[in-house]
Amino acid sequence: MTSTTSEQSTSVAAGTLAWWEIPVVDLGAAKTFYTTVFGWTYQDFGDGYSMISSGDQTIGGLTTMGAEHAADGCRLYIQVDDLEATLATAKAAGGSVFAERTHIGDGMGYWAMFADDQGRHIGVVTDNDAA
Repeated sequence: MTSTTSEQSTSVAAGTLAWWEIPVVDLGAAKTFYTTVFGWTYQDFGDGYSMISSGDQTIGGLTTMGAEHAADGCRLYIQVDDLEATLATAKAAGGSVFAERTHIGDGMGYWAMFADDQGRHIGVVTDNDAA
C-alpha cells in the first residue's frame, strides 16, 4: 500500500501481515539470544523496544513486557486501509478495542490493537491518517 499522507510508504497490501513483535522480559538477553540463533541485528526505537533487521531489511521488533505477558507469544499486526473502520468492525463482531490509533513515529504510520471474540490480541497498522 502506498500512501500520500505519510513520510514513508509501504508496499504491504491491506489484509496481509505487516509487522510482528516478540515480547520479552530482558531486552539485552533477548537480543543476544536471537542474534546467536538467527544473526539478527537491532535498532533501538524508544525505551524498551528494538526493531529487528535481517540483512538490510527491517522485519519485526522486540518489545519489553512484564513476565506475565512475555510468554504470550508473538504479536501480529495486519495492514488495513482504515484503522477506525476496522476497529469498529472488530467491536461489532464481538471483539474489544484496547489500544486506539497511536502514531508510531518517524513517518511509519499508525497502529491500534483489539482482542478478538476469543481474547486473542490482533494489531492493525496503516499509513493513512484518520478519515
